[in-house]
Amino acid sequence: MHEPYAVADLTEPAIPRRSGLYSLEPIGRATPFVESLTSYIIRLAEAHCMQTRQLAMRALAPSLGWSRDLTNYLVKTGHALNGIGPPAARTARVLEDLTAQSGLALLTLRPWHEVLATRGLLRRCRAWCAACYQTWNTTGRPVYDPLLWSLACVKVCPVHHCLLSLRCPHCALDQQPVLAPWSRPGHCARCGVWLGSHDGMPTGPAEPPPDFGEEQWRAQAVGELLASSTTPCTRPQLTAAFMRCALSCPTGKMGTLARLLRMPRNTVWLWCQGQVVPSLGQLLQVCACLGVTPRQFLTGQSNSLQVCEIDRDRRPSSQGARRSPLPFAPEQVRRVLAAILADDVSAPSMDAVGRQLGYGDRLLYMHFPDLCKAIAARYQEQVAQRGRERLQHLCAAIRLIVFDIRDQGIEPTRVLVEEQLRSPGILRDRMVREAMITAIAECKTNAATTTQHQKFKAVLCQSGKELL
Repeated sequence: MHEPYAVADLTEPAIPRRSGLYSLEPIGRATPFVESLTSYIIRLAEAHCMQTRQLAMRALAPSLGWSRDLTNYLVKTGHALNGIGPPAARTARVLEDLTAQSGLALLTLRPWHEVLATRGLLRRCRAWCAACYQTWNTTGRPVYDPLLWSLACVKVCPVHHCLLSLRCPHCALDQQPVLAPWSRPGHCARCGVWLGSHDGMPTGPAEPPPDFGEEQWRAQAVGELLASSTTPCTRPQLTAAFMRCALSCPTGKMGTLARLLRMPRNTVWLWCQGQVVPSLGQLLQVCACLGVTPRQFLTGQSNSLQVCEIDRDRRPSSQGARRSPLPFAPEQVRRVLAAILADDVSAPSMDAVGRQLGYGDRLLYMHFPDLCKAIAARYQEQVAQRGRERLQHLCAAIRLIVFDIRDQGIEPTRVLVEEQLRSPGILRDRMVREAMITAIAECKTNAATTTQHQKFKAVLCQSGKELL
């Protein structure tokens, strides 16, 4: 007999979740040349044969709540999608849901939001390496914009050792947006011309800048940091790194560390306390002084992290010998303060008195509070009196201008008065403005006489100043 047929397995197979957009694979994750999120959006739009603006309007805007003026939004704030803020995190989550791709936050600097500050982090305009574009296009690899190029502190390509390009060689557009509504990978955002170098050689100035070697080190160090985005550092690790540096100093003090790193002492103290995080440029400056990369500094992997071995040539030079303080003579200072208070002609401030004597006003207040308070009160009264006199002269000058306009047979108005003033801002004062309104009302009722006109001229002549 023939054997019976095997029973077919009628179990429903597990069907993976369908994505709303193509499940496009990001380029270079966990490498120094990881793709930026804006570049991923541009390539995603190209895969759907759509403009970037159309993809953003149909797929991203409803979930992200972007405004109707989408073109202006993409041009002005598109660079923020590569940063460490909430826009980058929200956009990455939405794209993960639409493409069924995980880990799109690695295409941004969001993993480093605990140890890096926002200021000076990203470029607002596009930068690229024409040699990289041409190499990828020739070898059949996808053309994209690495996240490394979007950082403001990176100015050279670590692969071809050339300066990044900022201007299109065809239309001379030098401030291309990072995410333009009609962007294409490797093409100009205005004229659409290919930006790769046709000869495969790096483009840039014939002579590199003097600090080209330092710029190469910065690009490689930042690339190493981006390659380790899968295991980012936290705020406690950053604080511990600065505390290790402070303890490695010969004196074990933060002031010594700040002096060796050529940083403000208060800034280094805030870093060590974890209250403030450094910018990427400051972190690179610190690591350059210590001779380590940012990744080695944050994780403590380098055993050669000795602050006391910093090159002496990097230390700031002394600005000059400190002047020894003047000996304090109480009786002599008391006589000078009493003579200043008895002088009826001049009324200097305590700041001026302190500079005259060579002492701080705090020291003078400590030893002679009564004399100092009397000098300060007389100075304040003199300042107030000068202010009252100035207002009086301004009111008289405003009335004079109003009467002159009336004498020309023209009805005076505020606009005509402002045209006669060198500083129309004086009309913000309530007394001056009320004087102008009163003078205009008197002109309308013919209440102002020639005698009053001459009186205001006399007041202005006595002041001897051009207030208007």
